[in-house]
Amino acid sequence: MTESKFNENMHNHLINILCDGGFVYSFMKLGQKYKKYKATLIGINFERTAKIFSDNGASIKKFKRWKMIEFDEVEIGQWVWTPSIVIKKGDWVDPMLSGVDKSGTESVGDTWRNLAIDASERLQNDDAPTWEDIINPKYDGTMECMERMVPDLIALFGEMKEIIRHGWSNQP
Repeated sequence: MTESKFNENMHNHLINILCDGGFVYSFMKLGQKYKKYKATLIGINFERTAKIFSDNGASIKKFKRWKMIEFDEVEIGQWVWTPSIVIKKGDWVDPMLSGVDKSGTESVGDTWRNLAIDASERLQNDDAPTWEDIINPKYDGTMECMERMVPDLIALFGEMKEIIRHGWSNQP
């Protein structure tokens, strides 16, 4: 299987529809809800986090080597969209989105934070958020935090799916 090539034009289309669909503010709300970070030697329990996704109805794929959990992959507009979280340094959560066309030759996507930052740069209002205003959700050192956060990650991807479903068919 050949590796997909990043499609800058389609990625820009994704950024535009995320901007128009309000993703920037939804992601900022998530970051504000989970803004307390506490480093912990134990870190996030990967297996328990994967179970939390499953317990909340998400279909998952686990990649222990990269400490990544993909969830609720969906096909929209002849592309397959895969959200994931990567657990970095044991206690840092980085949500991501990748889209690959059905032939597997083209791809788009990035971290949710980078998508929100790029989309915020296209907002037309004077009080548009800056990259400093847009923060990743943070782990507060307890698995109870993950029990609260995972349903919110699933819900935000639900919003993203609707934004993509609405705007992707209007390709450039």
